Amino acid sequence: MQLRHTICGIVRAVMVENMLGIKQLPENTYDVMASYRNDVKRWGAFPFPELLNFMPSLRQKRDVYRAFSKGILEQEFEKLVEVLHSDPQPGNTNLIAASVVSLFKDENPTLSNEELLSALRSLSSEDIRKYFENPIVQSLPMILKAADNLTDAIVLCLEQIASDPDKFAMLRDEMDRSYLIIEEGIDIRTLKSLPLLDAFYKESVRFDAPVAVPRYTQNGYSSDSMTIPPNTMMIFDLHALAKGEQYWTNPKEFDPTRFLQKDIEQVAEEGGMSSNNKNHTVGQFPFIPFSVGLRNCPAFAVTESLFKVMIAKFVADYQLQLVKKDEDDSTLHITSRDKSLGLMQ
Repeated sequence: MQLRHTICGIVRAVMVENMLGIKQLPENTYDVMASYRNDVKRWGAFPFPELLNFMPSLRQKRDVYRAFSKGILEQEFEKLVEVLHSDPQPGNTNLIAASVVSLFKDENPTLSNEELLSALRSLSSEDIRKYFENPIVQSLPMILKAADNLTDAIVLCLEQIASDPDKFAMLRDEMDRSYLIIEEGIDIRTLKSLPLLDAFYKESVRFDAPVAVPRYTQNGYSSDSMTIPPNTMMIFDLHALAKGEQYWTNPKEFDPTRFLQKDIEQVAEEGGMSSNNKNHTVGQFPFIPFSVGLRNCPAFAVTESLFKVMIAKFVADYQLQLVKKDEDDSTLHITSRDKSLGLMQ
């Protein structure tokens, strides 16, 4: 199995269908996104035109993405009209409809729920088009970029456990002891209660953290050493927080045990995985892979859930062997643990 290509397809399909209601993406989605995913990961630059002035190649990739995402949304317009005209709860259908409903409510704050539903059903296609063209709605395919980042974390984790029998055995043992059946309808809260799986999730997103995230300062800031005027763009080095030796012991080593609350040596004895991270400090800072505050990544919740479901499924039901690792992708040999389960067969 070509690991990244396969995982990315699964993640994108799940995210865009569940969040946007889009059931079919264009065949060239992977190629278009792969052409600039590393730049997007390196710089959260798309909302910041100033950065694009210094990076023409990134500006060109942004324009390609905009045209591509507009095409994806356009195929959903007729479905949006149908939802607004017939669905009894259009705001709960998907993010596209919910965004249009929210924009309409902002313009008509005094309408009751019944009046709102009636007003939405009376909108013409031309009226709906105006809301559909709003930048908020047009930016929704950014979920595809979130899928790319999630894919990187999942692929990293699978590469690690497929190449290290001790890591794989630790997770497999936790899955078996939990008696979880990874299928549709699983309680995500149960997955979140598994400490080893949670540790592998946190270490994967730490290890795969973006280099930098730009932010604007709404208010000024002054101290003895610096003055930052209002409306100043600042770039935060998240990579330094995720990999800094002043924050982490052996930061370049993929070691999920650093996030476990129980005694590190006990974990190593139980699972056979060595750990040299006895002196690290775990807390909200510096572990902020999704940033913090009002501008933090809105996909953090779905990212955690999808990551844990996919890793749990692979570990519980399959045998994994890393065949080779290339710069662009890795090849994984997968065999079903139980021949009655055939996700990849």
